Amino acid sequence: MGVCFSNPTGRIILCNNKLRILANQLTGGYPQMMEELTRALDAPPETVTRLPDGKLRFSDGCVYNFQYIGLTVGGERGWHQLMAQNVTEQVEINEQLARENEKLKKTNARLQKMHERMADDIREKESLQFKVYIHDSMGRSLLSIQDIMNSGEETEKKLKSLKEVHTAAQTGQSAALGDGAPAAAPSLTTAYRRSFKAPQSLA
Repeated sequence: MGVCFSNPTGRIILCNNKLRILANQLTGGYPQMMEELTRALDAPPETVTRLPDGKLRFSDGCVYNFQYIGLTVGGERGWHQLMAQNVTEQVEINEQLARENEKLKKTNARLQKMHERMADDIREKESLQFKVYIHDSMGRSLLSIQDIMNSGEETEKKLKSLKEVHTAAQTGQSAALGDGAPAAAPSLTTAYRRSFKAPQSLA
């Protein structure tokens, strides 16, 4: 740690070797007055970088936190102390954490997009499966209707057979889709009317 003291007139009366080295990098010399140091701290040279939190990074990569405080010595005010604490390790850890957090943020964003795409794919697949099921069910039902119409059975028997086919198709659809399935397909009687000219008694 670097430290120096100045008397009420602002003259530096004590300065350890560490702060003398830092003062030389800040001012290009060995200042005699504390004001020279504080001005350099407020406007450091190009070789010294001020970090967002006010700490200073020197050309060797080391980071220092400077503290300037007033003192009262023997009842006399106006004395000052300037301390420079090496916080390089702490700053490097914080910077590494910031980089890791940024990577984690990007990874989470990519995972969220993948989850959304997967949900869309699942919904599209379920919709396609339902459409295929309806298509197959209607095809089988229409074939059954055609077989009944061509069987030569009487009207009442045809009606009974149609109702049995319709009931079987509805039961199969409910078992395949479960609760919350989309609206059922048009009734088989309606499909029968659209495909064949059924006797009025079947309506």
